[in-house]
Amino acid sequence: MKKWIIILAALALLIGFNAYIEYKGSSNDHSDHKEQATSPKPVPPAKLGQATMEPGRVVELKTNKGIIAFVLFEKDCPKTTARIVSLVQKGAYSEVSFPRVEDWIIQTDSAKADVPGIGIETLDGLTHSKGAVGMARKGMDYNSNTSVFYILKEPQYNLDGEYTIFGRLILGMDVVLKITSRDYIISARVRPFTKSDKMAYDEVLKIEAERDVQ
Repeated sequence: MKKWIIILAALALLIGFNAYIEYKGSSNDHSDHKEQATSPKPVPPAKLGQATMEPGRVVELKTNKGIIAFVLFEKDCPKTTARIVSLVQKGAYSEVSFPRVEDWIIQTDSAKADVPGIGIETLDGLTHSKGAVGMARKGMDYNSNTSVFYILKEPQYNLDGEYTIFGRLILGMDVVLKITSRDYIISARVRPFTKSDKMAYDEVLKIEAERDVQ
């Protein structure tokens, strides 16, 4: 009889101990969820107005698949375009690859230069349309733009206002569509905006306007 009493007492202690551990575990989990739920989400800077969409100089990327060229919105995104121009002129994009290639985007690796993060520049009109060129950032940090940029194969308007669109493709969409993660930029240069570039840019805006109407 005493043997059964001892066994039952031991079982009772074991059940009580397990219940205590489960209670502590659930309490800790609840605390973690609460902390995550109350963490403030970064708020993107407010848009400053309407974009001019005025084309500035042109960045020309010579890749192992061909030439890609895009105009810079230097008037609308002065801080971002100044960063890109500086890096291009230093040769910091030479031999930089495209580690991110998906059905809607290609994205460069970091330039070969250490630069601090800068904030995003957003205006109404700077949309994530097909051929848009924008700055990537780290997670939800709106001040983490450094040197990584992307080119859109397809529109992604849900991203408007979240990322800096600082340029628009005017040459080389066929090249963009051929790029894989094994491809790279041989060299890059900044050149003046020409009459041929204006014709190409006007055609891009016309196609975009027609697409919006459809």
